[in-house]
Amino acid sequence: MTLAETFEATKSGVFHIVFVDGAENRIASGTGFASCSYLITNHHVFLGPPNSRVCIRAGGNDLLVLPYADFAERLKSGSDQDNFDFAVLDVPEIMNQVHQFTLDGENQNRIGRSNRISWLSV
Repeated sequence: MTLAETFEATKSGVFHIVFVDGAENRIASGTGFASCSYLITNHHVFLGPPNSRVCIRAGGNDLLVLPYADFAERLKSGSDQDNFDFAVLDVPEIMNQVHQFTLDGENQNRIGRSNRISWLSV
């Protein structure tokens, strides 16, 4: 598969997460990806302004728009931004519309082990 073909096959699984204020001004944003029917992003992205609305976009289209309080309720797991900086969100309304990446690795992998590198698989 060429790089262009890989991009076309997987681009729907990469999200742009945009926070907007009441006047529709963009006030913060970040990225994420779909895996195992969850939206994976950084914890510092998840911690958007509490009085905002959250637009989850893929391919230039808004797939889901939520008040921040509703977005915050979707958190299933994560860490604080000083310890791994990840957030796992449950957004089932959009998961059947997007590419799902798989995390490839072995059960024996652990932090600091250098003889095997895990990759996102397409």
